Amino acid sequence: MNLTLLTAIFRAAQVLAVAKSVPARSVTELVSLSEKRPVAYGTVGRGGPGHILMEMLAGETGGRFENAVYRTEATVVQDMIGGAIPGFMGSLMLALSQHPAGGIRILALTTPRRIAARPEVPCFAELGLSALTFLYCHGLAVPAGTRRPVVERLHSAVAMLSEAVRSRMTPDVTSPAEFTASIQRETAALTKMIEERGITAG
Repeated sequence: MNLTLLTAIFRAAQVLAVAKSVPARSVTELVSLSEKRPVAYGTVGRGGPGHILMEMLAGETGGRFENAVYRTEATVVQDMIGGAIPGFMGSLMLALSQHPAGGIRILALTTPRRIAARPEVPCFAELGLSALTFLYCHGLAVPAGTRRPVVERLHSAVAMLSEAVRSRMTPDVTSPAEFTASIQRETAALTKMIEERGITAG
């Protein structure tokens, strides 16, 4: 089905985290550790954001990482706490729920800048890895050919996000044109990386 992009709704960050048993307290130390032996990390699938970001990290630093595919991110984190897998590249919110308890250690964020919830954790950009600045986009689309008044009405409804929703996420409501342009830019950048690194889905 052909679609017309309506609007972004919100964007979610990813994190690079390791189990507390891993002797690495920074991205640099993790890369050094991987030079001796590839470091395994969990994601929810080949070709997904976590996998692509770790391939980008490998390309930027020369680090060696192996992707272990899981059904859910929650299972990855539980296995990290249990010592079954060293690393994780995935949901910020999931990692934040475990970081304070000491079960995992967050090394870096894909946000453009540090966040108030964890001001001690650096973002990749300040580590000289700006290519890993990434916010996973959640948005809406409608069938191509949807009448303009309907598109405008739907867009207005999304723009009027309730305060309850705003308290749980950072909205990023954009115009259809802005959303389309951003998706095109991001798709081109990700396509280039996928081709360079030979990433396949699965």
